[in-house]
Amino acid sequence: MIKQLQLLVETTSSKQLSSKLKQNKELFAFVQSYFGNTISEKIYNVLHPNLNVCIHNNHKKFVSFQQGYKNCGRASVCQCTRDSVSSSVSKSKQEYSDDKKQEINHKRSQTCLSKYGVANVGQSDTAKKAHSDFYNNKHNVNRVTQQIKNTKELRYGNENYVNTEKMKSTWKLRYGIDYWANRCNNENLLTLHNKEDLDQLFQLYSIEDISSKLNVHPQTVYKYLNKHQLRSPFKSLEEEELVKFIQSLGINNIVRNTRTLIPSKKEIDIYLPDFNIAFEYNGVYWHHELIEHIDKNYHYNKFLECQQKDIQLITIFSTFWKSKPNIVKQIIRNKLKLQANSVYARSCNIVLLTSKDIREFLNTNHIQGYTPASIVYGLSYNNELVAVMTFSKPRLGIGKLEDNCYELVRFASSKRVVGGAGKLLKAFERDYLPKKLISYSDNEWSVGKLYQSLNFTLDTNIKPSYWYVKPKEERLIHRFNYSKQKLVKMGFDPNKSEKQITSEIGLLKIWDCGKMKWIKEYK
Repeated sequence: MIKQLQLLVETTSSKQLSSKLKQNKELFAFVQSYFGNTISEKIYNVLHPNLNVCIHNNHKKFVSFQQGYKNCGRASVCQCTRDSVSSSVSKSKQEYSDDKKQEINHKRSQTCLSKYGVANVGQSDTAKKAHSDFYNNKHNVNRVTQQIKNTKELRYGNENYVNTEKMKSTWKLRYGIDYWANRCNNENLLTLHNKEDLDQLFQLYSIEDISSKLNVHPQTVYKYLNKHQLRSPFKSLEEEELVKFIQSLGINNIVRNTRTLIPSKKEIDIYLPDFNIAFEYNGVYWHHELIEHIDKNYHYNKFLECQQKDIQLITIFSTFWKSKPNIVKQIIRNKLKLQANSVYARSCNIVLLTSKDIREFLNTNHIQGYTPASIVYGLSYNNELVAVMTFSKPRLGIGKLEDNCYELVRFASSKRVVGGAGKLLKAFERDYLPKKLISYSDNEWSVGKLYQSLNFTLDTNIKPSYWYVKPKEERLIHRFNYSKQKLVKMGFDPNKSEKQITSEIGLLKIWDCGKMKWIKEYK
């Protein structure tokens, strides 16, 4: 069949080839069994087998019978094209003269100065942060490390290959014969080499601050901190700050990155055995739904597994640690019962307030901040507002239609007020005689012990909801701001779904840990 087809191709013009082939039904059926979108492509694959797939197992693009197959796509999606372009560019650069190289470098520096205010884009704050965020993630570090090893193994037969002589000659050519001597005399670098000096800085300043003080890249600071074993490699800076804060409270029995606590063997970042409390620190950029292992119930399931083991899991998303660190630290102190400033509710006076009166108080002392409420009670201690509890008619669900049904919207305190929630709730119950009271606890921060102490009953476990985040801003945005109705009003295509539109404008979806709905009914 193949010889017969070869003869037909050699004796027939390209225009008549298809019609001639169809006249021979047996030969036509044979050609049809081969891969291809057109008759020409099928014939080509019969005569030139195994050329339609690249070395990366991707299908190439068919051009014509005469030209055959080209690369499997553009450089943005095709490794073959990238390899080809990379090879061409490298070959072209090798032919540049020294004057040409200097001219290109000068132009590059001028462009960076005009755009970013620095001669090298890597020196910009945005690039430093992106670099720090990337290498603070252990999955990225492992992937890059393995890629380097694979390349060295392929080129030199040794995954740990280092060309020391070439490195020395490069440094000598670039910096001159006295470079190493000058480098070692640099006071800032001597500080990095000295474990005690660097440790003193690390106790007082963040890594970014140390890099600014010593005029070096943050990655250089990381390198020497790891070398002196002053920090654990592959831990995020914020997670380290969280551990340092816990240690500052006098707690040293801390288990890090354990996979033995819950049945699924998922990693728990921080565990305090003496308190049966665990912490998860989630950088939002690495915990959105496009990350392979992060699904809708990822954080919720981890919370449930810890709850089954009688461990309270506090999930801290990086947005809260960065934007509301004082409130997060106050929550942690309360959970550990280490809040130094304590007063008793019996020493406080009930005060009636308006929603406007407590805006600043809630923004300073409640993780979810201020929200309007029609009924506001406060506790005053020595003329200072120390606790607030707010109520309104139910905002969601069938409770909106019930008589004398209310929602407990917010409870917050600026210090530990022993018995404060109970005293505020009793004042509300006395004045309004509710038949039913509902409220919600957030699984990221609570397991509802406060509600249990106030004689609420768990009504429903509410499955996870989601927020949106803008990657560059790392700011959580409520999903209601990007509902389909609002997106259409903004001018987006009404035929597209919310998910399609938010994906196109670069928003990432972050799933929370779910909530609990609590109810207190009165006879």
